[in-house]
Parts: sequence; structure tokens; C-alpha cells
Amino acid sequence: MSSSKSSCYGTRPLTVWSEMRAGVLLIVLIGSGVFLSGCILVRGGNLEPPGMWPPTSTAEKKALSLTVTAKPVDKSEAGLKRQQLQEGQAQKAYMESGLFSQVTLTKGASALHVNVEYLEEGSQALASISGFISGFTFGIIPGYAEAELITVTIFEDQTGKELGSIRKSETCSFWVQLFLIAVMPFREEPQATARGIYYDLNRATIDQAHASGIF
Repeated sequence: MSSSKSSCYGTRPLTVWSEMRAGVLLIVLIGSGVFLSGCILVRGGNLEPPGMWPPTSTAEKKALSLTVTAKPVDKSEAGLKRQQLQEGQAQKAYMESGLFSQVTLTKGASALHVNVEYLEEGSQALASISGFISGFTFGIIPGYAEAELITVTIFEDQTGKELGSIRKSETCSFWVQLFLIAVMPFREEPQATARGIYYDLNRATIDQAHASGIF
């Protein structure tokens, strides 16, 4: 297990996480320069899992191409890493579904094209203020941020005709506090939790699209 500082403030899979981090580090840099707090990312559990994974199908497998975008757009190093994580989990889910002969991130002459847009809704102002207060008290008062992670997926055929669209979402909350150090060895890192959310959003989308006959 990496150190709490590395786990909490390394790669940031959420925008609101970045806002809280900025608030915390503003105080940390002014004060001691060391912040020995733990952090956890907790899923809300409102995303319904697939009934069967991978789904079963006797239909002919077709090649599929993916386009993955995200809002808000973040051109920072952390934002680019987050986009790579989102792309990777989308591609992984479609590949592991077993429904397609090929899954690529390059739009070409594929029989199916899928546009996955990741959205994040949450109060960045609240996250920044909460992080500032937590940093000011050196983790005694917990920092808190909440967000809803959303995927809006549009399916198209080879001609560009829309076959359908599906929206899925999962809520999550991020906590940072001094006393969370004690529980961190027993929980997965926030990065791993975010990875699981992105993967499951795509799994749930694939399951619904398959059940409704989109492919």
C-alpha cells in the first residue's frame, strides 16, 4: 500500500477531487508542508449491475469503434490521465462483453460506432471550501466532496444513423481526514474505486443496449 499522501493526492480521477486537493494543499504549503491524512472514495451504490456478465449472444460479432469524450474538458496532466483511465475502462468493458469481433478507439469502417461521453456533476465550490477547512485543521475536520459520474452513450451504424442512446450514472463521495489513515489499509485506493465505477457504467450500458436489441 502506498503512503496516504500518495494515495490521496497523486492521480485525481474526479474533478471535484482536484478542487478539494487545491483547498487542502493551499493550507498545507503555508503550514507544515506535510499532511498525514487518509482518504477514501465511496460509491453510492445506485447503479444497477448487469443481470449477466458477459451477456450471451448467438448473433454474428461485428467490429466496433469507440469515441470517448469528457466534460468538463481538462487539459492538465491529471485531466489527461483521467481521460486515459476513462478510455481504457470503456474499451475494456466492450472487449470483455464478448459481443464484438474487434473494439478500437479509432473511428473507421466499423459496422458499429459508439460515442461515450463522461460527465461529472457536483459542487466544485463546496469541495474547494471543504478541502480548505480540512487543510486548515490539519485533517481533524474531514474534507468532503460528492459527485455524480454519468455516461451518455450514443450508438450509430456504419452510415452514422443513430440506433439509440443510453444514460447511466453512479454517485460517489470522497472523504479526507486524519483518522482515515487507520482504515486505508483495509480499503482499495480511490483510483481503483474510480476505475471500477467507469468500468461498471459501461458494463451497465452494454447490458441494456444488448437487452433492447441495439446490437
